[in-house]
Amino acid sequence: MGDSGAIREVWASSHVGLVRSNNEDRIAVQGWKSSANHGSWHGKISASRGWALIADGMGGHDAGEYASEIVVEHMLGGIDSANSNEELEALLQQTNERVFISMLDPRGRPRMGSTIVGIKFCGSQTFFFNIGDSRAYVVEPNGLLQVSKDDTASIRGVRSHALTQSLGGSTKRLPIRPHIMQKGTTLDRPILLCSDGLSDLLADDEIANIIVRNPNNPANALLTSALDAGGDDNVSVIFIA
Repeated sequence: MGDSGAIREVWASSHVGLVRSNNEDRIAVQGWKSSANHGSWHGKISASRGWALIADGMGGHDAGEYASEIVVEHMLGGIDSANSNEELEALLQQTNERVFISMLDPRGRPRMGSTIVGIKFCGSQTFFFNIGDSRAYVVEPNGLLQVSKDDTASIRGVRSHALTQSLGGSTKRLPIRPHIMQKGTTLDRPILLCSDGLSDLLADDEIANIIVRNPNNPANALLTSALDAGGDDNVSVIFIA
C-alpha cells in the first residue's frame, strides 16, 4: 500500500477564454470545485486517496455548462469510495445516466453532454479515466506521455472534433465504454489533466516546455499560454506535482 500520509501539490485553473460567452468547463479536486467563468485553486491532496477531474460541456450543444455541472456533482458523490476499475466504471455509467435524466430539468436540454477526464489515487494504485477528448498526461523527463484515449473520429487520417462517445450528448441512450487505465505501482511523476481548449492550441512539446519553465504555478502558465495562442475555447488545467 502507498504511504497514507503522503500528499501531492496541485494547481488548478479554468477560464472562459477569449471568444466564448460562458465557461462550459467544470473542474474539481479533492476539497474544491470550480464555478462560473473563472476559477483557480492551489493546495494539496492525498497521494493515496486523492482525486481530480475535468468535465468539458459539449460546445454547440445547449446547456453544456449544466451538463458539466451535473457530471462533477454526480462524480463527487461517489469518487471517494470508487477504488477499483469496476467501481469507477459503475460510477461513470451512473453519471452518464444522470446526464440523460437531467435533460428533463428546467435547465436541461435535449442532447446536452460532457466529456470527462480524471485521476484517482488508491493506495499504491493510480487510476486514470476518460470519456471524450479531454486529456490526461504523465510528465516524463523527456516530455509528455498521453495516457487518456481520444474519443474522436478521424477523417482521412486527420483527427476531427467529432466525438465518438460522451456523457449524454444524444437524444437516445447510447452505450459508453469508459477508458480506465490502472498503474500498478506508486506513480510519483507529475500529472496533467486538461480540456481540449489547451491541447488544441498548444503542442505537447510546448506544454512540456512551459511546465519546466514555470514550476511555481504551471497550471496558470499553461492557461495564459493558451489565451495568448488565441483562447478560442474554454481552457481548464489541473497540474499535480
